[in-house]
Amino acid sequence: EGLDIDPEHVACTNIRAIALTKLGRRKEAGETIDAALAREPDNAMTHANRGWTLLEGGKNRQAMEHFREALRLDPTLDWARQGIVEALKARNPLYRLLLGYFFWMSRLSNRAQWGVIFGAYVLYRILLHVINSNPALEPLFWPLVGTYLGFALLTWTADPLF
Repeated sequence: EGLDIDPEHVACTNIRAIALTKLGRRKEAGETIDAALAREPDNAMTHANRGWTLLEGGKNRQAMEHFREALRLDPTLDWARQGIVEALKARNPLYRLLLGYFFWMSRLSNRAQWGVIFGAYVLYRILLHVINSNPALEPLFWPLVGTYLGFALLTWTADPLF
């Protein structure tokens, strides 16, 4: 509604861009943020928003530039501070993979998130049945399970580790 009243309102434009990003419409979100930056290039929130959109798109170097600019404009902006920390962590390929998973899961509904977890369990049970029927595949199964469990453990411990 805010954009209906004032189509150039930067705060409303930022909220729209955040919503578009969460809907997976990153290109449209980027265009929205670019338009906001063109209107108000010294808006720290818009730079932070651009940083998060770039980070979610896997462009952590470009994201870092926007987070730095946001903090230069407003050193108290926690959202930019959190973004710069995530962008620094994302230099690690393992954390970048994990961050991509977190962004992907955050776009899913609660029900879909539970579906992913339940689906992994069902897949495990199916594979276990296949392994019991065909023991020759067992050497492939346990490393796969170990990798999955390691990934699951990382989702809980990534923050203090990286």
